[in-house]
Amino acid sequence: MPRSMFIWAQLHRKSAMANNSSSIQILHWKESASRCRYCWLSKAACCCSSFPDLSAICPGIRWVLLCHPQEFLRSTSSGKLVSWVLGGEFLVYGLPSHQRRLVNLLDDPKTRVLFPTEDAEVVADAAASIALAGPEVAPSVGISSTPAGVGVAEAEAEVTLLVVDGSWKQAETMLKAISALASKPLRCLQLDDAAVRRHESPLINALRAGAGRDRISTFEACALLLEEASRLGVWGVRRSACRDSLEALQPLVDGVILEQQLTAAAAAPAAVAAAPKAAVAPDGGFAGGGAPQQRAVRKSRSRSGTGATAAAPEDEEMEWWILALQHAAASAPLPLGLRACCVCGARLSTALRMREHLAGRQHCLAVAERHLAQCRRSAGGQPGPERSEAAAEATFLVHSTELLARCTAEPPDVALAILCLHAE
Repeated sequence: MPRSMFIWAQLHRKSAMANNSSSIQILHWKESASRCRYCWLSKAACCCSSFPDLSAICPGIRWVLLCHPQEFLRSTSSGKLVSWVLGGEFLVYGLPSHQRRLVNLLDDPKTRVLFPTEDAEVVADAAASIALAGPEVAPSVGISSTPAGVGVAEAEAEVTLLVVDGSWKQAETMLKAISALASKPLRCLQLDDAAVRRHESPLINALRAGAGRDRISTFEACALLLEEASRLGVWGVRRSACRDSLEALQPLVDGVILEQQLTAAAAAPAAVAAAPKAAVAPDGGFAGGGAPQQRAVRKSRSRSGTGATAAAPEDEEMEWWILALQHAAASAPLPLGLRACCVCGARLSTALRMREHLAGRQHCLAVAERHLAQCRRSAGGQPGPERSEAAAEATFLVHSTELLARCTAEPPDVALAILCLHAE
């Protein structure tokens, strides 16, 4: 079993779950069949060969990434580059052996947690306080208690930076948990606010267009920290460290974009069959006029502005299909662990909300629009499609279930979905 899957198995092994071994086998199969075990992208979008080794650009910094279990194996995670590109140590929160290592790190007076708490130090103050503390290392930290090769690098480093990786909420949860493990109050480090406000994340923009302003990914936070350290002349950071690090992120950005295009292409054949005269956009919607549900909303609004008191026949037909599809969605197969909908373009905060989304108006409006557009083209002006419960179920199958089945869910989302199913 690959190392990444072995770690996942240790994290999620529950004695109360009789079928847990089957869930591990499912994830192992998915990873070996379609995902690169190193960059966590699909094998078709693998970008491993494009990452440089920048471990020499900051010799005074010992990097340690603390990954949230729900971020582990996620293709869009930039945290893995802290280990891959900067040569850092990789820890997963909740893994027993990593937990012991974490306790040792927290007791080291040279350790700083990269997270903006109220009492967090700026880089200049952290460098000064570490220099005043001298080369002393906490007694609990030693080569015998760390992984092979870690002790030497740790002794040479001027500072150990513990980087928490996950969503904001996940990072806060981990911070609270590790605070209870430490024998002393955590010493945190924050970035320059102005630098963060000036930054625009290409990775976040790739995930959601226009959302990258004033936002940074985990690896970008490390790059901005290197910029401050190089400007201050501390920890041996080279002047080009920030620029080199941000350039090293680009292969992941390109890989994420390619994976999105591949996912859209997998769903495209059915979409093209539904509307042969329309181009399929990268998000699985239709190009030229917006997503199906947006066009329907615009048509509805334009009619409401004419002062008409009665609904148009097209509106009545659309409303019937939306309600019928919402009813069909309640019993439709649920895509396990899927968070992104290629039918209407929605992105959910958790895969556990997919059932609610499929029965929602936005999704069913998109399904109805695809179906009615196909029927109108094939009917050539004849009466509209049959309205029946069976027709609604068949429509949902073709324009929703089969499209979503072509999309690939992230391994940690699949893991969470399986664990929740077993816990019911």
